[in-house]
Amino acid sequence: MTATAETETAQVGFLGLGNMGRPMARRLVSAGVPVTVYNRTTAKCAEFADAGCAVAGSIAEIGRCSVVLTMLGTDDDVAQVYLGDGGLVAGARPGAVLVDCSTISPGTSAQVRERCAAAGVHFLAAPVAGGPPVIASGGLAMAVSGDRAAFDRVADVLRTIAPKLVYVGPGDTSRLVKICHNLLVAATLEVLGELCVLAEAHGVERSDLLAFLRSTAMSSRFIEYKAPLLESLDFTPAFSSRLMQKDLELGLDLAGRTDVAMPVTAQVHDTFRAANESGLAELDAASIYLHLAAPSGRNRAPGRQYGEPAEGR
Repeated sequence: MTATAETETAQVGFLGLGNMGRPMARRLVSAGVPVTVYNRTTAKCAEFADAGCAVAGSIAEIGRCSVVLTMLGTDDDVAQVYLGDGGLVAGARPGAVLVDCSTISPGTSAQVRERCAAAGVHFLAAPVAGGPPVIASGGLAMAVSGDRAAFDRVADVLRTIAPKLVYVGPGDTSRLVKICHNLLVAATLEVLGELCVLAEAHGVERSDLLAFLRSTAMSSRFIEYKAPLLESLDFTPAFSSRLMQKDLELGLDLAGRTDVAMPVTAQVHDTFRAANESGLAELDAASIYLHLAAPSGRNRAPGRQYGEPAEGR
């Protein structure tokens, strides 16, 4: 790391040790970055305490770090953590760089940015793409927007977590970039699910179809990642169907504000909403297959219940 990066990593805070935040924070620890962690469920801090990390007792305490990264679930979560009483903005040291890696609306992000600027604090919007296995393997992508000088100050820290680091411009442009990405993910999952159901309806094994797709030009890292879930019906969540519906709604809201027609996205949203209402909300978003296959009764693996984790998971 450069001397500047070494200065910035002296006090790096990480808030939000959920499904995504935990492996992200692990990469910092593995790289030897001194990290202070905080999570509302304190038990999730235990492994980091065992690794020698400091554990903050409150949001305000972690706000004293010179760099703070947050990984949260929804707009409401981000607003509460950043703008609430005793939140990050109120407790942040002047000149600190606050980096939010959540997938939220540009509107909420802009509100946080405005409050940060008024408090003399830098704010970077830095949503990420890739699930826990991708994080662990060093393949996470991160789109960052905000003040370029603030980005340059913390780029080495961010690159430790997300080697595929892309600065996409000022303000909250990265929020739109990430929402577009997730809309493509959602549409791909619905199409894959539909193709699996179609193949099975005509006597083709789901695994054989997926093996063929993975051998053609239509293959991708995403399909390679999700195909095993569709084969085994192990939908232990990397990214839940509930969160996918939330991101589809963010995209449709943005489209409505600018009169952009998105008929495919609207249909995909309706499918995910129906799937979630049927009880799939907390399973991986690839479980959309279960909803699509339900009318035909073709969505059971031998001896397994829908979405039941595979042995050993």
